[in-house]
This record gives sequence, C-alpha cells and structure tokens, in this order.
Amino acid sequence: MQLRPAVIEEYQRFRLSEHTGNGGRPVTKRTVNIEVSSLKTFLNQAAKWDLLSSNPLRGVEYLKEDDSRLIRALTEKEVGILLENANGWFRPVLVTAVLTGLREGELIHLEWKDVDLDGRMIRIRRKPGWLPKSSGRGIRERDVAISSELAEFLRDHKERNTDYEDDWVFHGKEGGQLRPGLRRAFIRLTRKAGVTGVTQFHALRHTYATHLIKACKDLAVAQAQLGHTDIRTTMKYSDMSAERKQKAVEMLDYGTGSHGK
Repeated sequence: MQLRPAVIEEYQRFRLSEHTGNGGRPVTKRTVNIEVSSLKTFLNQAAKWDLLSSNPLRGVEYLKEDDSRLIRALTEKEVGILLENANGWFRPVLVTAVLTGLREGELIHLEWKDVDLDGRMIRIRRKPGWLPKSSGRGIRERDVAISSELAEFLRDHKERNTDYEDDWVFHGKEGGQLRPGLRRAFIRLTRKAGVTGVTQFHALRHTYATHLIKACKDLAVAQAQLGHTDIRTTMKYSDMSAERKQKAVEMLDYGTGSHGK
C-alpha cells in the first residue's frame, strides 16, 4: 500500500476507535498525534538521506487535542525560577521559547539566516523536509518580532558558539541539530526547579501567548506573532476573568454622573 495522507487519516480514525491504550483506557488524540509525529520525523530523515524524494505525509494535519490535559500558563515567578535553574544546551532554547512562543519544530529548524538581530525579527520559513505547522491550504510562514533583550541574548549566544560548522541556532547535548522531544528536558527542569502542574513543552508557548496578550492587549498582534489563522484560537489565551471584566465595565460612563456625582 502506498503511504499517503489519506492512509494516515484512516489510521487516525482507526486508532481513536480503539480502547486499548495504557491501562485499558481509550486512545487519546494526543497519543495518535505523537505516533504520527514520530512517523513524519522518520520520513523527513529518509528524505534527507535521499531515500525519498519528499515526505509523503507533508499534508497530514494533526488532530485537535480537545481530550488532552489542560495546559496552564506559567506565572512570571515560575518563569524566573526556571530561568535560574536552566543551564547548558537547553537554556538558550528555553529563553527563546518563552520570549517568542515558537513551537518545538520551529525551534529545531531555526537557522541563523532566519534571525535578523539588528531588525529584531525571527523569520519562520519552510525548509527541505520540514514545513511550518499548517492550517487548511496555507503554510504558516511568518515573521516574529523579538525584544531587544532577546536580540542581545541571541547575539551573545551566537558569539559563544562559533565552533559549529552548520547554521543551526540551537544544538543538542551531543552537538548537531536539536531533535524532537524537548518535552523531556523541559519536564526534568520543572522537577528540578520545583515547578508543578506542567506536563508539556507547549506550556511555554501558552505562557508567552497569555502574558503577551495581557501586556499589549492586542489580539491581532498576538495572532500574528503566534501564527494563528483563526483569531478564536488566539482568544483562548486571553484572560477573561471576572475581575478583568468587572474592571472593564467600571470604565464605562455615558455622562450619567455615576462616576462622581
């Protein structure tokens, strides 16, 4: 059977119909996504080795993980604790992730040619054997503005890592391009730092999105930074607490005198 997106989509439906997950529990969408992601990784490597002309699963969409555990945003204090405890190869990855909201794949495939330190911009672009996360027909190439703080951090990181002959911004523990599975290093760090209730690397993207929206109060800016095609996805990161809504309505005054008479 020829491996193509339709076959994988059928596999996704089949796996979700099973009830043979760990402990006899139903198979979750997250589990299926991990399986498909692993297969994509293998096929990407095969394409790099010229065993395939291209990855036949390039157009396969991941399942929306509405059955996964809720991902929470880290507090500013928790981010500070993690940064204090991070070191080695993972520290620059952590700093960049929490200050840009880049996805794991975007961090792994980031090259210095994509980073404009003077213009303070990171460009997410397709690479041979890898495409940015897509939605519908479009490929989510985008420009991500970065702070002067991060630009200086990356400049220093580049100057301290001149021994590598490749153009990758980040390298793994053994050198060479980062590999999928940053979650493991992240979870080890959270345990070491005593930060609880965090189970996914995606929590760093959630943290960035939540605090960015709080800071700029501009969903359109956040949408562009995160690469969302649907503003409703961005709105999920917005803190619509009762306290915030109450403060908003207290600001209304149509000349009724309710604010001072």
